[in-house]
Amino acid sequence: MNDTKTKPPQKEKSSIPFIFFIYILLATSCVLSGRWLVRNAGIFADILTSNYGANWLFDEIAEPTNAFQQFLTRFLIPHFIKFYVVGVYLILGIGILIILAICFLSKKSIDIPGWMILPDKYRKAVLYSLCVTAFLAMVIIAYSTRSGNLPFDEFSYVLQSKLMLSGKLHAESPPMREFYQTAHIINNGKWYSKYTLGWPLLLIPGMLLKIPLVVNPIIAMVTMLMIFLLARFLYDEKTAFISLFAVLLMPAFILCGATMMNHTSAGLFAVLLVYSVFRDVAKNSMKWHILTAISAAMLVNIRPVDAALVCIPTFLYLLFSLIKSKDRKNVLSTIVSLGFGLLLGGLFLGIGNYIQNGSFTKLSFSVYNPDEKWGFKMEGHTPIRGLWNVIYSVLRMTYWTVPFFLELSILALFEKKRKTGLIWWIFPCYLLFFIGYYTIGGGEHGSRYLYVGYILLSVPFARGLILLGEFIKNRIKFKGFSYKLFIPASIIIMLFFIYPQVYKNTTNFLSQYYIMDRMEKNVIPPDQKSLVFLFHSGFVDTMNYPDLKADNLRVIFLEPEKNSELIKSYSDRKPYVYYFDFARQSNVLVPYSNELIESPEKSDKNFLSWAYFNAGLNYEIRVGDSAKSEQCFLRAIELDPDNMAARLNLSFNYYKKGDLKKAEKSYSNIIKQNPNITTPLYYLGRIEGKQGNYKKAVSYLNEYIKREKQGKLKSKAVGWVVYYNKIGQ
Repeated sequence: MNDTKTKPPQKEKSSIPFIFFIYILLATSCVLSGRWLVRNAGIFADILTSNYGANWLFDEIAEPTNAFQQFLTRFLIPHFIKFYVVGVYLILGIGILIILAICFLSKKSIDIPGWMILPDKYRKAVLYSLCVTAFLAMVIIAYSTRSGNLPFDEFSYVLQSKLMLSGKLHAESPPMREFYQTAHIINNGKWYSKYTLGWPLLLIPGMLLKIPLVVNPIIAMVTMLMIFLLARFLYDEKTAFISLFAVLLMPAFILCGATMMNHTSAGLFAVLLVYSVFRDVAKNSMKWHILTAISAAMLVNIRPVDAALVCIPTFLYLLFSLIKSKDRKNVLSTIVSLGFGLLLGGLFLGIGNYIQNGSFTKLSFSVYNPDEKWGFKMEGHTPIRGLWNVIYSVLRMTYWTVPFFLELSILALFEKKRKTGLIWWIFPCYLLFFIGYYTIGGGEHGSRYLYVGYILLSVPFARGLILLGEFIKNRIKFKGFSYKLFIPASIIIMLFFIYPQVYKNTTNFLSQYYIMDRMEKNVIPPDQKSLVFLFHSGFVDTMNYPDLKADNLRVIFLEPEKNSELIKSYSDRKPYVYYFDFARQSNVLVPYSNELIESPEKSDKNFLSWAYFNAGLNYEIRVGDSAKSEQCFLRAIELDPDNMAARLNLSFNYYKKGDLKKAEKSYSNIIKQNPNITTPLYYLGRIEGKQGNYKKAVSYLNEYIKREKQGKLKSKAVGWVVYYNKIGQ
């Protein structure tokens, strides 16, 4: 008989001081990386994207390879690799490696107590607390960043929502409608938003309750719940909670939710569509049929492009499942539900198009700007420029999501799970599509065109983080490494360093929209109705609703004679003019001159020339009337032949519309009149190049390079010299 007693296995105890030391070390590494980011974040943490899009930087680049080379040398290497990779990927990575080395050398099996170990009764409370936290954060940001008229896009949605509340899809344009042209608003006899009707429809409850800024935070909160349900359905509750933390820490998600843009609602219905498709295949119940159809229909009417980019891979997934699945009836039912939803959404979209635009297939977006099309003909767009924009957008999102977000989401693919594949491959569809789109936008919360793709990636990100933890655990006996160390590190970096930076940039950007509101309060008496002419608008826009009943009506400054005619039609309003005073170096709002109203032809000729010049700019940029713009520039030059700004803009108008003879003559006259101006040399070189006179082109461009000290045209001139020398041999 064996008398040896079997000892029960001893549970290895965690060393609390050691665990505390690990967290201190981790926090220190995060602070170091965070300080680095604050000092060097630069362009990637800025809300503006337009300054770095390929169409803004190199709209006339000679060789596509040159454009991409300049992207690498100017942005990828000096900014992303130096500032972000060194800041986060190396410093944070080194901190974590040090922790792992200490654990390995200590030969301990450490199980860090983590927030994920929760009793069942507290898990719902944590879930709802996270969602409510996100909701409150968005509401606070939304109301704290708005102090007057809304930014351009948001105003467009609100205007359409108000029209729909009145039972209309458009209003009639007022007389002299060119004065009331507003960004993102169609005003061609009918007055309505350029955007589809889905998001304005969702805004209606908020409009009725007079809390429209709360609608998106509610939708974002529901989106978080849907992400949780999707991740739990695919994997487990741990993955679901990590997915929630990923979106809660994502500035792109929170700041978009604090706007009245349509991306947040598109994100909700994209997540709902994917989730309902998975549940529809599994359950084949009427509830999931309806949810699949509704989510598809709504997505079509909120953002048709997002609907296509989500539904195309979803259909491919369903077709593949149909081939592989034994229970094909469920899959077929889901395909029918999805197809029905898309047809229903397309029908409503077509009816709205017909009422607004007179055609079932013509989107209001295309009516507003017929030239804005997908493909490689828009503004000289090329595949290389598209690649530039997409790479820049993806790099930029590293600041607007938690560290390693994209890399960890890729890890989830190694499980070879078909449902994970669908969620992840929606993202490359976005990248491929936006290679063919000429711009990456203006003021963006992250890269909002990729918003839906990134929101869906939060699920594979969470799964990839857990898989990384399991990989480490199986090799160095360090339990719970992935989320129990990574998430505290991400919280420190995002909340204390990234969020303050992007929030500051966002508030600074939005504050520019409210310059005019502040000036109106300070200058215009509260009981007085006014008519404010925008000499040159910038971030200030007309922002009028079709009833034109606002106390302060804003209009575009056009020809002085035409302005006088409008002023006389508003006898009950006092006219003002808003312009930039170069002497004071600030914007000013002053009463409109009575002399300029009654007899503009008697005004000082230099001032009148400047007025016509600005009218020409407004006709070109705001009204879209090149013929009237040209007339105003010519009148400005007639009044003051030394008005070089008018001459340069007139010359560029000729050049832009392809009238090379007039452009050449106009630029040549400028050089004769003022030889110190260098810009005409560049365009004369380009004109000669377009006509095949490569030697003369190189001569002009070399002279421009020699005399021009800086400016983005100089780098273009260098590229064209290389190109013309090559093809001229």
